[in-house]
Amino acid sequence: MKTTYSYNYGLWALAVGAAVLLPLGTSHGQGSGMPATFSFKSDAIRAESAGNWAEAVRIHRLHAQAEPLRSDIWLRIADIESRTGNTNEMLAATTRAAETHPEDAKLWRRLSQAYSVAGKPVEALAAMDKAVALKPNDKEMLQGRAQLANWLGRSDVAADSHERILVLTPDDIEARLALARALSWMGKLDKSVRSYERYLEAKPADKAAVLELARVQSWRGNFPEALKVLARYKDQGGDEATYLRERAKVFAAAERPATALRMIDPMLKNKPDDYEIQFSAAVAHNYNHEPAKALADIQTLQK
Repeated sequence: MKTTYSYNYGLWALAVGAAVLLPLGTSHGQGSGMPATFSFKSDAIRAESAGNWAEAVRIHRLHAQAEPLRSDIWLRIADIESRTGNTNEMLAATTRAAETHPEDAKLWRRLSQAYSVAGKPVEALAAMDKAVALKPNDKEMLQGRAQLANWLGRSDVAADSHERILVLTPDDIEARLALARALSWMGKLDKSVRSYERYLEAKPADKAAVLELARVQSWRGNFPEALKVLARYKDQGGDEATYLRERAKVFAAAERPATALRMIDPMLKNKPDDYEIQFSAAVAHNYNHEPAKALADIQTLQK
């Protein structure tokens, strides 16, 4: 059950890698040791316009030495290094930008995005945690934190982020759905059910969420309620094959193997390679005291 939460962190991060190189706002500072006629800004722009990225980076680095607290210069370097495929240099420059003003949450978010582009989700989440610590009520940052947490399988961090979003915006139904999913992955099934139910109060026609709720009810052992929710899914026009497969899974888990197998056998004839149906068959055969058949089902699953 994968999240469909609307904030796609991966696309957001990739946008950083394709950032447009905007003009710097100021030239070099005093005491740089460079001739008075030398202009960091104009010379760097000329180098960039000519596609001479190595020279542009060299000039920007000289500028950064002259004005070490200019985070925008380090971000410009990071943009160029990203554009030319120098990932390590891009990360180093973005890190320097964040270190120039560690109190600036936006710079830590930018570093988080850079790590995401580089395929380093652990470091990305650590940087985003710093951003959120500085701006705990920033919804966009909390959304990014949740997406990174999902990437890492950190459902606890994702759930915490969604809960904090809901404190800020209680009517955010997408955050409510994302929280329900995160709680289910954490095994907090009672809380997950409550979140699903609140979400479905707002969006009762969401068949996918209805199906997810049925599964969570089954996981928590409330099989009658799971069947009831599945009937709702069917009544709303849910896929018939999905309905039958999920219903068989519920009967198998509820230790009603004969009923489950009556449903499973014809489905396996039509879809002999369906993993979920085969798994349900293994569960049902086990509860039906047919260990040889259960073992055969498991061996089929392992192929």
